[in-house]
Amino acid sequence: MAKSKPSSDDYETPDTRPCFYKIMFPAVIDLRIPPAFKEKYLMNEESEWAVLRSPCGNWKIKLQHENEADDTYFRKGWQTFVEHHSLSDSEFLIFKYNGKMCFDVTIYDKNGCKKNHHSLGTSSCFTSSFPFFESSMKDYSIGSKSCLLIPKAFSKKYIPQATRIVLRNSKGSNWDANIILNSSKLFSISAGWKAFADDNALEKGDICIFELVDEYIMQVHVFK
Repeated sequence: MAKSKPSSDDYETPDTRPCFYKIMFPAVIDLRIPPAFKEKYLMNEESEWAVLRSPCGNWKIKLQHENEADDTYFRKGWQTFVEHHSLSDSEFLIFKYNGKMCFDVTIYDKNGCKKNHHSLGTSSCFTSSFPFFESSMKDYSIGSKSCLLIPKAFSKKYIPQATRIVLRNSKGSNWDANIILNSSKLFSISAGWKAFADDNALEKGDICIFELVDEYIMQVHVFK
């Protein structure tokens, strides 16, 4: 039997939107828009804000211009985007430009697979009257020399002078831990964190929510 010819409906319409890509590196505080992309597509844009869209929602990001406006960065709001999407080293981001400083962002993990934003599970529904932050467990979070990075905005606002913290699990057990400032000027939970991670059987990909329920006590909620 002769095969029927494919119709136009059998093919996806090519996406012709301009785009650029970025690879995540350690301690990326802000993200630079490629100068060639800016020169070709953004020179007539006057807004000081950009909107990044993903399956998780929309994020408003403040633009920062440097070197007499030759370089433009995603700055204020970028770390919130990074933390919400649990971005890690070597993940690959594609920014597709819709015009008017609006970008659709697609994220691929280090294996080249499109990242599943639903992997956060019920953690995405977590609410609290206490301040909290969310962290996805990486290799460096659970390895032999593991530590837990604290978002800069969170540490600056809620625990700027802390050197010790108590980690409490859902059963009410406590672990003492140290807080240090690393070479990248980021706070992290160091000594004591590995014991907590081991005792609570944390694995790569687990989602932990750190809820500051008292001045130096963090209730840790684990989502596997």
